Amino acid sequence: MSQSSFDSQILINEVETNPPGSDTSEFVELYNPTSIDIDVSGWTISPSATWKAYEIPDGTIISSNSFAAFTHVNFWFKDFGETITLSDTSGNLIDETPLIEDLENNNFSWQRTTDGFDTDSNSDWELKRMTPKSSNGKLVETEESIFSLSATLGGTEYVFNETVTIAGSVSEELFTSLSTPEMIKINIQGPNYFKNLALFPDRDLGFSTTLNLQKVLGFNQGSYDVKVSYGEYTSELNFTLNNEDDSSISESTKNNLEISTDKESYIPGETVILFADTNSEIQYGGLDYTVTNPNQEIIFEGTIFPNEKFSKVFQHGAGELFAFSTQLFMETVNPVYGTYTIEGTYKSQNPLYYSSEDVINTSTSFVLSEDVKEDVLISISTDKEIYAVGDIIKVTGRSNDIWVEDLELRVMQTGILSSSAIGSDARYLAPDPFDLQDRVRLNGDGTFEYEFKIVENSSADENYASSFGDYKIVVSEYFGDGTTSFKVVEDPESFVDVRTPLGLKMDKSSYVLGSSLSLTGKILDYHQAEIGNSMRNSVEITFTDSSGTTVNYVFDKNNASNEAAKGTNGKITTPIVFTAYPDSVGGYEVDVVLHPIQFDYGIYTANALHQISGTSESITFEIKSAQSDIIPEVESQEPLTMEICKSNRAHVDEILKDLKSIGKGEIAPSMESVVCGENLKFNVGDKLVVTGKVIPKDARSLTSTYADRDSDSQTSTGHSYSTNYNTAMMNYVEVSIPYPRSMTVSGASSVTTVPDADENYTGGGGTGTGGAYYEDEDGNIIRGDEDKKTSRTDDAKRTGYDGTILMKQQKILLTDMRYKAYPDDNGNYATVFELRAGVFKDGIYAVKADYFGHHDETSVKIIDTSLKGGLEPSISVNLEKDEFTSGDTVRISGKINNIYYYDSVSVRVDLPNVSEINCFEGQQCGFGNSEKKIRVQEGVSGPGFFWNYKLPKDAPLGLYTIVVDTHFGEFEKSFFVVDESEVIGTPAPEATISKKIIEKFNRISDDKIPIVLTEKSTDDSTLSPRVIQGSLFTSARGEESDVNLRITTSNGQCVIGQGSDCLVTESTRKPGAIYSIVTIDDINYKIRYSGDDVRLEKFSIVPENSSSKIDIDNWNVEIIKDEQPSRFYYKVSYVALE
Repeated sequence: MSQSSFDSQILINEVETNPPGSDTSEFVELYNPTSIDIDVSGWTISPSATWKAYEIPDGTIISSNSFAAFTHVNFWFKDFGETITLSDTSGNLIDETPLIEDLENNNFSWQRTTDGFDTDSNSDWELKRMTPKSSNGKLVETEESIFSLSATLGGTEYVFNETVTIAGSVSEELFTSLSTPEMIKINIQGPNYFKNLALFPDRDLGFSTTLNLQKVLGFNQGSYDVKVSYGEYTSELNFTLNNEDDSSISESTKNNLEISTDKESYIPGETVILFADTNSEIQYGGLDYTVTNPNQEIIFEGTIFPNEKFSKVFQHGAGELFAFSTQLFMETVNPVYGTYTIEGTYKSQNPLYYSSEDVINTSTSFVLSEDVKEDVLISISTDKEIYAVGDIIKVTGRSNDIWVEDLELRVMQTGILSSSAIGSDARYLAPDPFDLQDRVRLNGDGTFEYEFKIVENSSADENYASSFGDYKIVVSEYFGDGTTSFKVVEDPESFVDVRTPLGLKMDKSSYVLGSSLSLTGKILDYHQAEIGNSMRNSVEITFTDSSGTTVNYVFDKNNASNEAAKGTNGKITTPIVFTAYPDSVGGYEVDVVLHPIQFDYGIYTANALHQISGTSESITFEIKSAQSDIIPEVESQEPLTMEICKSNRAHVDEILKDLKSIGKGEIAPSMESVVCGENLKFNVGDKLVVTGKVIPKDARSLTSTYADRDSDSQTSTGHSYSTNYNTAMMNYVEVSIPYPRSMTVSGASSVTTVPDADENYTGGGGTGTGGAYYEDEDGNIIRGDEDKKTSRTDDAKRTGYDGTILMKQQKILLTDMRYKAYPDDNGNYATVFELRAGVFKDGIYAVKADYFGHHDETSVKIIDTSLKGGLEPSISVNLEKDEFTSGDTVRISGKINNIYYYDSVSVRVDLPNVSEINCFEGQQCGFGNSEKKIRVQEGVSGPGFFWNYKLPKDAPLGLYTIVVDTHFGEFEKSFFVVDESEVIGTPAPEATISKKIIEKFNRISDDKIPIVLTEKSTDDSTLSPRVIQGSLFTSARGEESDVNLRITTSNGQCVIGQGSDCLVTESTRKPGAIYSIVTIDDINYKIRYSGDDVRLEKFSIVPENSSSKIDIDNWNVEIIKDEQPSRFYYKVSYVALE
């Protein structure tokens, strides 16, 4: 009907008030006939009963010439008469249907005669087959498209034992309801024969099935009619079945009997399906069968009969049911492993017709194998290692020791690899990384399967560069977890990962002396440390000149104001080391000023070292003269300006990147989510963005006038201009905001910030330490904005704890959070504060900016919205039991209710009361020995945490109290430690940490490559070679089969190759298998091989026994080719074996 506003133009296009079956699939379809996208968030769809009105969710946009369908509650509409209206957020009527009635429970709906046809007349609507979220038809000048159904048979004349193929196609897919597709129904009728089949069109809208014309299946001589129906459309066919010449049929063909099983191998708990098939015409024939185990004991016996009138049935989710079959369950109690024999005898089961000559015997067998589990708590794997963006990722796994109802599954994108990333221009950090959380149900044997897509509906026209990259899958439960990884790339067949372990890059290849350089990178296979303050989980950058000499700091000892002064004359040097802390996906960045005191003209090398993995990389650059770059400073603007903005974007680095683009005159599309202006209100969870502009103090023109920021002023005049290194490093805008919360610290924990010991919650928008506290090596509690090198030996400056006050807790009020925002060449600066729940409370906060004596200040209002529905926040703490013995592991789990919680919780286990008389000075009595900060993880049922607390073997008996401390209160849970004679517990196995080294060798163009394996030694273990993986790539298109691998051992045994003497000559990927097991020198190896006719030829070699190493020290790889270019890559994994 009519609309209230010409600008809206949204129409109710289709209504289904009485779908087939349940009324839960009632729907309303809206149509946007305009040339622009229209936001319908908050609009209302109302039936006659207005209390059933449906409000369209936020963020719902209907694109130009597109449809959107909505469902609501059961019995949303009345069948016997209904009027449906559409209103906007102001209550204005947008569209209205006439009074419609649908009493037939079928797949017909009320629709506009064509999309958007509206003359304010009841004749605009008609009742016809539903078309949810698709066109009702359009008024076009071309000939109207007509639905078509075609069906064919392979022929019209057949004889027994031949096969009839029924095939065809449809012009479009039909639906019975909003989401249920229509079935293609095939009916076959003939002499004393009737059969129905049901199938669905494939993705190409085709269909096909077959009929085996055997007498045993009920077919008789005569004419047969075949009727194919799809919705209301039908197609009719027929064929004739004749007897073939009996003289041409041998006696052996007339009396054929076959028995088989659905698989060749089973494990206990599976069901064996026994099939039989015969063309014998024995009257009242039946199959007597017996099943004998490896001990020659008959465990199953019985009789099954063919049924000529039985019609094979396809059940949704249940596969096929056959007439001449039975099922055998393999017991799980005391199974007998080995080969089982099935003996079958087909004879007449009626004594009047039985004859010893009319008996057919046959047999078959199958194998019952032991259910072998991996020696890990949870196994997990994917069907492939590399996928295209639209591929289905199939995940399989198993909980090997503990059965639970389901496991938590999480898929995280850990890095990005754009289409340009097959080289040095790779961009690693995902702007909006993929993150999927779900739960998977376990089967009865602990196995599970899960399938998903990175992009649901991929299109060649879309840009999926942000989806290409590294992904990690984690399946976890309270008792452990399992992980695996995979990659998504543009072309999996030709992809070769040439990224380096640290991905070290520079923004330029040459720099002016005194300017700054930017070093960036991304650590491959990076896993963020579980504990905080891990100084080794960092990347250290050092520099060497062309002679290999390390670049050092230079301190003048004669300068008494210098901290390095120790009372002796001369100069001392300390290597320049810059430290970068990787983000959650391993990305890092360092900016360095090339100060003339430390650097000179020439070639330099930047060396990066990742402490934990021991991986190092280097890159060279050149330093040139800066004479031509000295430009006098001209002040033509305010010395310092500041503007407050807000954003709800997830990633701080993206906000900063957008702000930099705007500073260059570019408008990034993502800036639509950033709002700037006065009187902004902020909720916790928002990003407070501070941006502005200064007249930059160029490091090359700074003098000691600005040395008041640091007492370590050093000036050098050895080059073309004067400079001040320390002052240049202080060339930043200091932006601050008050820290509203207080922090509880004790000597039992190393504290850096609140509420987590390993995170800075004030955001990543700048650099610096904010207002955090830290504990130095002497136990002093130092404020973050104080110099860490300041001596703290005197009692007046000491804020730590001695043996007496170690038992106490202190509340420390944190100072303002301060961030250093370094301006760019044009003076633009920006930083971001993350307003985390639990850190900020309701109030008005002052935001300040300072830059070399210039000051600006404003205020912002922050509202704490972390509570859910106004309910009181609480924590439920759960234990698996109430009594434990010394040495047990107490599995503590908790759930946080009624609050959005992002911080860590402090969990403390208080021991039974111990008399302070028995406490020595400095000893902690009942406090601090078992206190831990635990990160809260968001699960499907809300935020929660877990901790496996190990009781000492000499733990005192009595009542223990678990205290969970949060910013909204403390919560307790108690348990008892009793004598072992009262409760017998099973101690949990101690976890072992395996160590691993991977050696990688890339881009080898030689045609003969030796691989030598030797054991590796670390500080505490010996690592043995466990896995060899390699790949061969050729760019010669069409000649892939002429460039191949041949891998042999030192004694000449060919393991992989195309020769007849090789153990593996073709792809090992077969149905149900991905590798082959071969024996070399009495040791079984799992060999995976891609085959030779591929552009990227890959292989892997690993011993079958999980505790065995590769026992062959020398391998030879030969590249069989002519003049084609090729590159060989391989890596060897060394692990610690028990």
